Amino acid sequence: MADDVARLGLESDVVLPGWVSDAQLEALYQVAELYVCPSMVEGFGLPVVDAFRRNVPVLANDVAVLREVGGESARYADATDATAFGLAITAAVASPPDDAERASARAWASRFTWDDAASATAAVLSDRARRTR
Repeated sequence: MADDVARLGLESDVVLPGWVSDAQLEALYQVAELYVCPSMVEGFGLPVVDAFRRNVPVLANDVAVLREVGGESARYADATDATAFGLAITAAVASPPDDAERASARAWASRFTWDDAASATAAVLSDRARRTR
């Protein structure tokens, strides 16, 4: 990836920090205009929820799991099409959500809690245990 940044002459515009601490991550969210999630394979999409909770708009790859997590609050584009995805990033930065849309995204993200996830997991496991008896 760093080789691509250098080859394209983007060293002054692209930073690839690697692993960041919690404090560094919070600082990055504070200055972010957009969280871009081009993930091809995703287990849940927790960073999408994290971005919404921090008032950062989201552009995600158009896959089912990210649509489930981002709902109507995120924007979507096909990350396998570099040109289309790049244009979607440009459009998202040029047309940021208004305050009401950001508030809606925060409300959407608040639906995802660890307690709810634990309860839903316990319910599935209990149902499965009953069926195998």
